Formats: sequence, C-alpha cells, structure tokens
Amino acid sequence: MFFVSNPIKMDDNSGMIKLGSVVKYNVTGIDSEGKFEVQRRYKEFDALRLALLDRWPGCYVPSIPEKQIVGDKEDAFIEQRRLLLERFMRECGKYEYLIESKEFKIFTRSTAGEIDNVLKALPKQTPL
Repeated sequence: MFFVSNPIKMDDNSGMIKLGSVVKYNVTGIDSEGKFEVQRRYKEFDALRLALLDRWPGCYVPSIPEKQIVGDKEDAFIEQRRLLLERFMRECGKYEYLIESKEFKIFTRSTAGEIDNVLKALPKQTPL
C-alpha cells in the first residue's frame, strides 16, 4: 500500500513560501525492497508516469491529475491533487510490472536531486 500525505508549500531553495513556491508531498509505502519514504513534487509524479508510459507502451499506466497553473497553491486544490496522486500510486501498486520497474524504484528510492531529470535521462526503450 502506498500513501501520499503531508503536502508542504516551500520555495525550491530557501524553504520560505513566496510566489514561486512549490508543493512537496510525502510518499510512503512498502515494496519488494521494504519500506520507503520520500518527498516528491507534482512534476516528479508526471515524469514517473511519462517514463512508465515509455517503458510499457500499450500497457495500462494510471493517470495523474492535469497540471494547473492558476490556483495551484490553494489548500483545497492541494488536497484534491494529493488524493489523486495517492490514487495514482495505489493503482500502480496493483501492477507488478510497474512497481518493480527501474523507473518506479528511482521514484521511490533515489535521493539524487531532481527525480524528473533522472527519469528523463533514462535510455529510451526500443520496440521489440
């Protein structure tokens, strides 16, 4: 089971909330390697989904909420997004090919900087 909780508004660098602030979500769960707990931004969930779609063309990959520019720092919106991101994680958990993939492991285990950049840098899959 996977959980997405405790959304925190913060600035990318200083930790102070301002106009360019971002929201990070606490992502926890248990997989074949044991427990994990990481903080992830919306764009990292998006990068995970795109990487999974690339890795598993034609296979089911759950959707995530669409990007929103205006009002994306309002508490009601953040809570709704959190629920939908949690649903995405729980849906992924139903499919072993997703949660055992390199992409999912990077998302749940890596501490290397911006996870979206790490996922985008993975080699593209070649069709069989």
